[in-house]
Amino acid sequence: MQDLIFIDTDIQQETLAQLGRLQNLTTGCISPIGSYYIYQDGKNTDVFYSAYLLIRLTPSRHYGIGDTLIEGLIRCLENVVIEDLDMITIAHVFHAAAVAKISPLWENARDYLMARMNNRDGGIFWLQEKSTPSPYYFLSNRYTTADVVITANAMLGFLRGYEALDLDFIAQMAFWCSGIQDATGGWTSTVDTIVVVEALTIFGKIVYVENINVEVTVTSGDNVVAHITATNVNRLVLQRVLLPGPGTFSVSVAGVGNPQIQFMADFYRKVSSDGNLISLTVTSEAESCTDGVAPVITVTVCAT
Repeated sequence: MQDLIFIDTDIQQETLAQLGRLQNLTTGCISPIGSYYIYQDGKNTDVFYSAYLLIRLTPSRHYGIGDTLIEGLIRCLENVVIEDLDMITIAHVFHAAAVAKISPLWENARDYLMARMNNRDGGIFWLQEKSTPSPYYFLSNRYTTADVVITANAMLGFLRGYEALDLDFIAQMAFWCSGIQDATGGWTSTVDTIVVVEALTIFGKIVYVENINVEVTVTSGDNVVAHITATNVNRLVLQRVLLPGPGTFSVSVAGVGNPQIQFMADFYRKVSSDGNLISLTVTSEAESCTDGVAPVITVTVCAT
């Protein structure tokens, strides 16, 4: 942050000193004063807050007193029993273990999360206990802030973890997070928006293609109804095309890069449970293959 804004180092030291006074010297855990942004019972609150602080402090170990704080926070998390925690605390512990390089804890939390993973419609995500997706999500986000925070922290835990990155696996988390983004560009609250943006930014840096040149063509039958070009000049520009409807549309993508394509439909009444608003099919075919590598892959997406 010091490259972007002025930071008063005296205030930093005062903040770290105050956290040090709050730290339990025996357990190493830190209890938050007052209510944190997600209400929990005492057992989870201390571990949750300690994991959150470890995530934020570990990249800045050069602050001196921060070393002592971090060592205590690591000791706090090393003594937790994963099965005794709730899902949102486990997701934070998983992320913290990845950042602080606590291998056994990371592996235990990973195994717990993998056993409770949800995989639906091409997206991987996690839900808090007793969480039920809203049937009225056309008025608001279908999932809760906690669901989004859990998934984003799990994604960060995998991105910063010990195993070789499985980008196909992590991409499914990114797909889910992107799919529940609301019309204003955020998620259910500031809390989850911050952590999702962090996760998607890190993932985006990994899959970033320096020189992008992509042609996107949308057809309806034999007619081309939209043609979009993405290059280095306009790669960050949101390009929108109003499609004639109703209709059946096909999308073809050619070139180098990884564009995100979304179909959006506006409606003013709930879709019946036995009806579908959008029907979507996706097929792919490798046009050529050399030594097990397909340099050209045709992906066809049809939305009705």
